[in-house]
Amino acid sequence: YDLQIIKDSAEKLGFEYIENEPLSKHTSFKIGGEAQLFITVFTLEQLKAVVRLCKENEIELFVLGKGSNLLISDKGMKGVEATLDYWADKDAVVYGAYRNGDDMNNIRTNLLF
Repeated sequence: YDLQIIKDSAEKLGFEYIENEPLSKHTSFKIGGEAQLFITVFTLEQLKAVVRLCKENEIELFVLGKGSNLLISDKGMKGVEATLDYWADKDAVVYGAYRNGDDMNNIRTNLLF
């Protein structure tokens, strides 16, 4: 994937990114290869914008949440892996994700599309 559009949007939208971040740092089992692009969002608006950008540019997106009970291949993951900042306004983000009873893995289908 060409992830330059996501990287270019980081400063404008206020989220952070790390290229080739070991996902083992972000899972409870401490396993997993590198994320092509690992992003941390701080608000629901940032998450919505990232979801839109990924959808518009046909970039695969996976929302990690807190990484609990998650097995990730040592080969890593292509595309964008997103997590929520631990000090973000979780109530707003969780409300946006769960308002229809959906889990975080389905969030991309529920954010204003």
